[in-house]
Amino acid sequence: MKKILLLTIMVITISILTGNGDTYAATNLKEKSPTMPTQVLAPIVVKVGAPALWRVSNGRHTLWIITRIPYIKDSSQWNDYPIKTILKHAQAFISLPNLKATRGFTWLWVKMSLEDACKIQNGGTLSSVLPKQLYARWRVLWRQYGDDDTSVNRLTPGCAALRLRTQFEKKNNFRGHPVQQELLAIANKGDLKIFSPGYIIYDTKNFVMAQIRKSNSNGLACFRATLNFVQSLHEMQQEYHAWAIGDVKELRKILNAKWRNGMADACDLSSSDEMRLGLSRVEQGFMDSWMKSVKLALKKYDVSVAVVHSFGMDPHGYRSALLKAGYRIKRN
Repeated sequence: MKKILLLTIMVITISILTGNGDTYAATNLKEKSPTMPTQVLAPIVVKVGAPALWRVSNGRHTLWIITRIPYIKDSSQWNDYPIKTILKHAQAFISLPNLKATRGFTWLWVKMSLEDACKIQNGGTLSSVLPKQLYARWRVLWRQYGDDDTSVNRLTPGCAALRLRTQFEKKNNFRGHPVQQELLAIANKGDLKIFSPGYIIYDTKNFVMAQIRKSNSNGLACFRATLNFVQSLHEMQQEYHAWAIGDVKELRKILNAKWRNGMADACDLSSSDEMRLGLSRVEQGFMDSWMKSVKLALKKYDVSVAVVHSFGMDPHGYRSALLKAGYRIKRN
């Protein structure tokens, strides 16, 4: 659950920096050769198998859960027939938990503040603050995935790494929450009851700014971990394939791999007492809001469908909360 929150916060920060609005222990890591070719992830077509589904039962009421992975190309295909068939007979849909800002909050204020917080002080540039080999590796990847915006060279390593990740996702035509988007479209057409669990951050400005300050303090480690992540296309392809055929054992192995968790570990924003308390509050808010929706759905509707993060059905995630509430769970 902690990694879900850290990655969610990173996505929010990236969105602000790009104007969209919506680790290895990196210190001891040898740099990959700056001449290493980087490639775009090829489309994947899966004809055999389907993503794993979990059936949660409460008497005659059933909730079907599907996990989602963060990176799916527009041109990739997965066997969505089982879950979409269930959804056509469902009466309710529970979306992914999400962070919500308070009314009156403006992303413009945060964006302007972030632009200032992300600048290297005293007119410095990435080439002046990064080790030569690391900077050479960055330049190769930025030429491959970046744009013509030279201002990125004046960003702190932490902020520059977030920009690179954004450009990497655009270059590969990755869709955000594609599983949820497809299923939500069907749910809306079918006039299903839509549950949108989430947690409201009342001190949104301070919360988001704290993420940037912590990211900057972890600059080089976070920077290296992001470069490692960007160069892990083959591993992403394996992750997608395991998810698409329902290989839960292999998917869990991949989700625990260093390349997958590198950014959440090296860019860890929760090392201060203040941030640990803040993230714990959000984590509990996510869980409470999601379980409230689940209980209502399993009490009132015969068939419901929910989407959770790829970590969600691990023993210590939502699965644990469902078992504690007395529900029966079976993987199909």
